[in-house]
Amino acid sequence: MIKDELLVLLGRAVTASASPMLITDRQGMIVYVNPAFTEFTGYTQAELAGKTPRVLKSSRTPRLVHEDLWRTLSAGKTWRGELLNVRKDGKEYWESIIISAMKDRSGVITHFVGVWQDVTERKNDDDISECEKEVFKKQSRTDDLTGLYNRRHIFVELEREFERATRYNRPLSGMMIDVDDFKKINDKYGHLTGDRVLRTFSKLLEDSIRTIDILGRYGGDEFLLILPETTIGDALIVAHRIRKNLINYHKNVMAEMGGLAVSIGLVEFDDSCRAGKALFLEKIDAMLLAAKQAGKNQIIVG
Repeated sequence: MIKDELLVLLGRAVTASASPMLITDRQGMIVYVNPAFTEFTGYTQAELAGKTPRVLKSSRTPRLVHEDLWRTLSAGKTWRGELLNVRKDGKEYWESIIISAMKDRSGVITHFVGVWQDVTERKNDDDISECEKEVFKKQSRTDDLTGLYNRRHIFVELEREFERATRYNRPLSGMMIDVDDFKKINDKYGHLTGDRVLRTFSKLLEDSIRTIDILGRYGGDEFLLILPETTIGDALIVAHRIRKNLINYHKNVMAEMGGLAVSIGLVEFDDSCRAGKALFLEKIDAMLLAAKQAGKNQIIVG
């Protein structure tokens, strides 16, 4: 096959290719796009003449991606990657593209050619998959009713903070909070009202603590609060704040029910707890029991 015939054949192949293709000069100006490119993006060769591929660039594409692309191509190497671009109608799409440098006989770069495939559907599926994974992850560690950490995950957090306090000799306190006579609320007003009380009370607890504090529903109407970097004195301030915030809670939620009270057991991590987090948790639970046995609506510090 003679050279001219080969060039004609190659031209036909590019034109007939189902894969979108573009060619730019060494400055990045578009000099050719094939019909598949026009069909997919909506841009004709005439519209793109004298423009760079940046006309397709999405504002959501990180600048570093394009910097890496041009750095690779300028070195005469092939760049492979995925780009988020925009069609003429404004619709975003993902492309998996290979861009190569075209060189003359002396090895000087003259043009760049890019061939790509639409991978939008796969990327969207990946995004959905990641979203579903994140939802599942959140569901696996949170309580369905209150949205707080569930019992299993609060133990994970307690283990982490216990190890940190032990290793670095840092202050740590723990608090167990129990809604007094919660069964009477369920019996008198029904479980739906009881659920509403627990949800709003959980929000009250969240509003009473710091962002570094770790709060979870221990079970039923009991809540476990882990207070990193907190001495018993500072933890006692938090306990009093919770009881103070109950005043507004009574007005907004519990007025028709005659108010709400809580019992709180409070313990600071010390040498007596170093045998393990189970002992630390047992001491907190024992203080809560002491508060309830002392007549409820009290804070007992151990």
